[in-house]
Amino acid sequence: IPPGGWRTGIVMRDKVRRSSWTRFIDRWDDESDGCDIPNSPSSELDCAEDLNVKKAPRRQGNNKYGNFTEMNKKRRRLDWHQWIETLSDYKFRSFYRMSRHAFHRLLSLIRAQLQRCEYRAKAGCPQGQISPELQLSMTLRWLAGGSYLDIHHFHGVSQGAFFQIKDRVLNAIAKSPVLRKHYPSLNDTDVLQRFCDGFADKSSGRVFDKCIGAVDGILIELHEIKDTEAIRAAQYFTRKGYFALNVQAVCDAQRRFTWFSIENPGSVHDSLAFIKGSLGRALSSVVLRDGMYLVGDPAYKGIPNILTPFEGGNLPVWHDSFNFHLSQIRINVECAFGMLINRFGIFWRGLRTDNMFLPPLIIEVCMRLHNFIIDIDQDDAEPSSDIDWSMEYRNDIHVKDRLQQSHCPNPQNMLTSCGWDDTEPNHEAILNTTSIQKEQKQKLVAEIMHKLEESNLRRPPVRS
Repeated sequence: IPPGGWRTGIVMRDKVRRSSWTRFIDRWDDESDGCDIPNSPSSELDCAEDLNVKKAPRRQGNNKYGNFTEMNKKRRRLDWHQWIETLSDYKFRSFYRMSRHAFHRLLSLIRAQLQRCEYRAKAGCPQGQISPELQLSMTLRWLAGGSYLDIHHFHGVSQGAFFQIKDRVLNAIAKSPVLRKHYPSLNDTDVLQRFCDGFADKSSGRVFDKCIGAVDGILIELHEIKDTEAIRAAQYFTRKGYFALNVQAVCDAQRRFTWFSIENPGSVHDSLAFIKGSLGRALSSVVLRDGMYLVGDPAYKGIPNILTPFEGGNLPVWHDSFNFHLSQIRINVECAFGMLINRFGIFWRGLRTDNMFLPPLIIEVCMRLHNFIIDIDQDDAEPSSDIDWSMEYRNDIHVKDRLQQSHCPNPQNMLTSCGWDDTEPNHEAILNTTSIQKEQKQKLVAEIMHKLEESNLRRPPVRS
């Protein structure tokens, strides 16, 4: 009990900070011959001064991450026009994976979806609304492989605002009427003939002059999927030792994706993943007119209307020549995948799976931007209206809206239900056309090999 009784202690508690009072008591215990503390408040403070009890310094906000008062300073919004003036054309393409013309063209297509009410924007943010230029800039930097921590700090926006903007821009690109086209009908011979002419120009001697597309699959890596995120999460685990989505795609001679499917886990075989898609179901029950076909690797050898190379070693001369010239066409889809992965650095690491709708949406947007950039780089004012694109993953509803409106609690079912109607193929039609398709496929291979013999086109010798 301090001298003067408990009343003195209560007064000192009211007059001196708690930290100072604690130091005062500790000092009093060590110095038992301390001063007498009278009942007057002024004398109490004088006694505290005698004991060298100083006022506790005001907390500056230091914690284990550093001084957060520096982090909480007012954010300064990036001046877009001043920023792009400092970038050369090469640096601009390195930052945003497209030219200035492509950036402004893309912005003009989605600007209406990115603008907000000026009154609401000012009410929510003292600095006003975030311009569509900054919104597209942040999203493209994120798709290019940038970290959200660096992006939102550099652009001067909050972390929560960045994630909202990113979802808004992704959905705007996916729903753009110019970027969102449909694959031409298999009966549209005029458009298909343009595809054939493009591949014929890339084929030696125009041997493969009836090819309408090159098909292949790719595994897009995902973060480890937990059982709470998808039922049968093990289906996404691949033989390569990581979780992934199986993406099937067809490209044209300009390496634009004319069809793609994003609805199968990584453990599904390429042939099965293709057959489950809309194009695979259509090819299984029809015979393409005018001898048209697609080309693919041996994984698709059992699918009608797709030419595949001969398997095995020590093949006959013309079989080996057939394989070589077929690879001239088929390599375009592999190059398209390589361009896609190299352009968008977000694929250099596994995509997050806490929202199972987001990985397919990211893949879709990147594929559409890939096509858009190719068209712009070819000095087209806008994507050609006679060459259309299609997709197998629908994104008509906002990501959060889809999660709220879906009646299926299974994230895996939510993922597959976003594709086109996954109806069963017409087995009766398949049985009636299987023999015709086999005969046509054998006839096409024989005709191509006959052209190779007539033109004496062999595999070039290996240079030593």
